[in-house]
Order: sequence, then structure tokens, then C-alpha cells
Amino acid sequence: MKRPVLIRAYPEFLALEGYCKNCNLGYPMKTSVRQYLERTNFLPDEPIKSECRVCKNISVLVPPL
Repeated sequence: MKRPVLIRAYPEFLALEGYCKNCNLGYPMKTSVRQYLERTNFLPDEPIKSECRVCKNISVLVPPL
């Protein structure tokens, strides 16, 4: 059984939740605070994209706030 990673122990990371637009599954994700701020400052209207673990496409999106 996998143990969940306690993000509280790593203040340099953010916990995000993305969803796959193909599978409609939610995914917990982590990113560094610096990467997140750079990404949201330069492209505020674009969602953050990642690879889905199930369908293997770049279809997991973290919507902008």
C-alpha cells in the first residue's frame, strides 16, 4: 500500500489537482512554487498541462485560478 506524500513537509512545493479531459479522472499533482508562479504570471489564461497516467496523452489540465 502506498503512503500519501505529506506536502506539508515540503514548503517549496504546491499540491494541485488536475483532471484529464479524455478520461474525466482527477489527479493530484505537485509543482514547485517557483514554477507555478512563473507559469501563472506569464500565461495566466492557459491551464497547466501534464500527461495522464491512464490514456498517456498530454490531457491533464490544472485550470487557472
